[in-house]
Amino acid sequence: IVIWSVATNQVVSEYRLPDARFRCVDFSQDDLLVAGGDSDGNIVVWDVVTGHQLAYFQAHTGEVNTLAFSPQGYLLATGGVDAQVRMWDMAESAPFGRPLEHGDSVYSVRFDSSGTLLFTCSFDQKVGVWRLDRQELIDAYHDDEAVLALDISRDDAKVVLVTSGAVKVLKNS
Repeated sequence: IVIWSVATNQVVSEYRLPDARFRCVDFSQDDLLVAGGDSDGNIVVWDVVTGHQLAYFQAHTGEVNTLAFSPQGYLLATGGVDAQVRMWDMAESAPFGRPLEHGDSVYSVRFDSSGTLLFTCSFDQKVGVWRLDRQELIDAYHDDEAVLALDISRDDAKVVLVTSGAVKVLKNS
């Protein structure tokens, strides 16, 4: 993982693990942490200021496709080819709650702006909306195609999806 400064056009820092093939990366909202997920199912979290590795999780069976920090930075959500969404407590460097299940590979995870809801999408043609305090699915959208990516507008009013054949914008109710 390489952190590059747009202002100076230079590499600021690099994070490496032997034999790791990283597939996804995310900064915490305060830019103090960076997390990477690899093709062997591992998650690594580094302190951006010191460069120290803070956490290492064997998160998934197979590739980690996606990860995202909560807006407050206390949770990290991950999704993989094992059809699971896992969450990690950054203060405890430990799993948080139980795995959330999809029917196929999970391609994207995103928190709403409050950090209380998690949106997930999967090759199973579903978008899930999960309430994190109860770890339950509270809403779902079913598409005609695999949902390969999603993002949420800053005001939480819309969700944009990428399917194998289209880009779709949904209104978040």
